[in-house]
Amino acid sequence: MTVRVLSAADRTPVPWKNGGGLTREIAAYPPGAGMGDFEWRVSAAEVASDGAFSRFEGVDRVITVLSGAGLDLAVAGEPVRLTPQSEPFAFPGDAVVFAHVLAGPVSDLNVMVRRGLWRADVERLEIEATVNLTSDADACLILAEHPLSLSGLVALEPGDVVRIERGDTVKLLPRAGAASVLVIELTRI
Repeated sequence: MTVRVLSAADRTPVPWKNGGGLTREIAAYPPGAGMGDFEWRVSAAEVASDGAFSRFEGVDRVITVLSGAGLDLAVAGEPVRLTPQSEPFAFPGDAVVFAHVLAGPVSDLNVMVRRGLWRADVERLEIEATVNLTSDADACLILAEHPLSLSGLVALEPGDVVRIERGDTVKLLPRAGAASVLVIELTRI
């Protein structure tokens, strides 16, 4: 079994492709891949002001608002409102996207996959008691939105990620009341 904990505190900020902000890479494949040659990439960002999203030709994206009031997006001219209560939102990375910050900074999770190579499925799960999670995906990342315990041994803080491989199972339990996680499953097509 291969289980790795990726601490939020260890992430280095990197400028956005369009220079309009900072992102913190959580994981990418292949390891060490840059913005031009990743097959998949998972990152967290803070959006502090209105602006256009970077375009990524041949890439599919999923964005999930983690905190803040939310974002009003215009995706190829179509309006979409995202808040921390919204489901993850998938869109083509080569679409023209403009974001309006509703009130104050917003932090979000971005998942990007090369179209035709990988598929990304992102789901928010509410956890009230111990839960065992198993993935059949090629790679699975579980982002803690609240304090959790991993197998009763490792404390996870908000923003920490557990990475597991196909067939691995992890036991998660909330440390204080209910908690939520984002489960990111990445499957080679």
